[in-house]
Parts: sequence; C-alpha cells; structure tokens
Amino acid sequence: MDIQSVSNIGKEILNDFLDTWPLERLGSMTLAEYTNTGTKNTFTYYVENRTKALGSIKGFNSIQFGVYKKGLGSKEPKRSLTDGVYIWQKKLNSTLVEEAFEVLRSDILKVIFYAIEGDLEAIDDIGIYNMYKWKIAFLYSQEAFVPIYNLDILKRISTSLGFQPTKKTKTSAFHRYIISTIPFGVGVFEYMRILFKQHDIEIKDAESSSISNKKRKPAEDLNEEPYLHEVSTKTLVHQFHKKLQKQLISILNKQFYPNEAIPEENYVDVKLSLENEIHYYEIKTHSRVEECIRQGLGQLLSYVHFEKDKRKKRLFIAGKSSPNPSEIEFISFIKSQFTDLSFDYFQISMEDES
Repeated sequence: MDIQSVSNIGKEILNDFLDTWPLERLGSMTLAEYTNTGTKNTFTYYVENRTKALGSIKGFNSIQFGVYKKGLGSKEPKRSLTDGVYIWQKKLNSTLVEEAFEVLRSDILKVIFYAIEGDLEAIDDIGIYNMYKWKIAFLYSQEAFVPIYNLDILKRISTSLGFQPTKKTKTSAFHRYIISTIPFGVGVFEYMRILFKQHDIEIKDAESSSISNKKRKPAEDLNEEPYLHEVSTKTLVHQFHKKLQKQLISILNKQFYPNEAIPEENYVDVKLSLENEIHYYEIKTHSRVEECIRQGLGQLLSYVHFEKDKRKKRLFIAGKSSPNPSEIEFISFIKSQFTDLSFDYFQISMEDES
C-alpha cells in the first residue's frame, strides 16, 4: 500500500472514531455503552478492534479495560472483583460496579484532557493499563505521537533510533523521542508502518479495519442517552488555544515592555506593534510544528495583505511543541523564500505560566 493510502485510511478511521465517540459523549457514557457482549458498538470494542489499524492493543486480558462485561466461561482475573455480570479492577476502590466505572471514566477523561494539551508526562501517572490508556490518548491527541503502544516495541524502536533509556524511563519519553525523529512530510500512520517494517514487526494492513462498508446503527439501537456533558473535544481545543494565547501575550509583554501585545485585532491571534515593526502571531494547537505551519501560514499572509500600515512585517506561527530537525529545515526553507517579510516559528513555553 502506498503512503498516501495509509494516511487517508488512517485519517478516515480516526475521524469515524471521533464522530462516534466525541468527548461530550464520554461525559455521559453508560456502563452498557462502555462494555457489553454481543455488540461491536461499545467504546472498548472501538478502541481495541475498529481502530486496530491505528495501533494494536491486542494480546492482553480484558481486565486492561478496567471494567468489562463477562462472557460465557469468563474467569475472574487476580486483583479483580465481580458481581456475576461485570468484572472490574480492585484498584478502582469500590465493591459496586457503577461506582468503579465512574472512577474509571473520570480517569479516561483525564487522559484525554492531557492528550489534547500535549502533556504526555501527566498521562504516565494515571492508573489505567498502559497500552489501553496510550491508545485512548492517541485517538484524541491530534496525532501527538506515533501510534505504538507496546512498551517493549517502543523501547526497541527508540533505542535503535539513538535513544538511551534507563530503567526509570517512562512511556511518555519514548513517545516524545520517536516523534522527534519523524521525517518531514511523513504522517504518524505512515511512520508507524515504516518503523515496523524496518524492525521486522508484524502489522496488519489498514484495509482490514477500513470503515468504508460499515453501516452505523441509528441512535435508538445503541441505547444512547442524550449527550449531557458540556465539554466537547472542539471546546477543549478552543480552551487550550486560549490558554496558549494568554501565555504568549504574557511572554511578549514581558519581553517588549512597555509595548502591549493585543489579542484578536482584525482576527489576528496576537498582534504586537513596535516603533518600526508589526509582529503577527498565529497560534496553532496541533502537536506537530509542521502541521501548525501548514495550517497557519496562509492566514498570516492574509493579515499582511489587508494591512495598510507600511511598517516592516514579521510573521510567527506559535505553538507549544519544539520543532524536530526536519521541521527546523522546513522553517529555514520558508524563511529563505521571503524577502520583504520575516517569518519564524515561536515556541510558547508554559514553564513560567502565569
């Protein structure tokens, strides 16, 4: 399969998952929607099976889901509880399955919040089984890392790429290192396949999980309740954008005092007017610098096109991530193409967050 096909199928499967399981639905997700037998529409079935082309989490007992409905002949794993219908982990600290599920759902939402903000290190400390929580994190993260969830495979690949882990190295560090090596113009789905092929790791073709022939059941057949949760994925991304905007303004105001950085003037995320220059900052929340630039450069040029002020213009794409070597080359290439304009990427540091 060619690279473009891998990317298109991967994005199709991911978009279908997010359409079916938006964040607002998780806020009111019932236990029956989370796990059930005899259906392929539950959250756990989607994560494990319908999205397996986006990274496999096979090979582990269903206890990795935290709570699951018993099938015929199901045995109770160690360190688990059961009411005869469901089995759940003891560490969820409840003898009632509904209470245990509420704890688990809260932890899943935390994983998603951290994934959207790119705080991979915080995900390390959430007490959900490792492969399962990192699969969930990827599905909601705007492709923040390469979709590989097996820790042994992560260690093997990252070490071959030059990483030097210790016994205390956490999963987030492997993900950050591997994504830093991704070549320019290659997406995370393609890079996963490239890495697996290079390391002789078996991978199922994405076509086996293609959704092109899938017919979604109507809502009434899924026993769905109305989505009552107020926070949506789009809302959360918007809130993160506002958080980055606030931090960027704080940084610029300290650096250029007494000049003031202005938000949302003529649709510009942040505009800074100096004596001889005007700086435009377009903020993007995507985890990859390459994608941030692709999304925002045209917007920056449109701001300049409609600007009547004759002062020199400096254009900045601003994001949280640091550029990897191939992205640095991309930035240098863009800078070399401008003569009357100045362009650069600005990493918004959250270390001194106000």
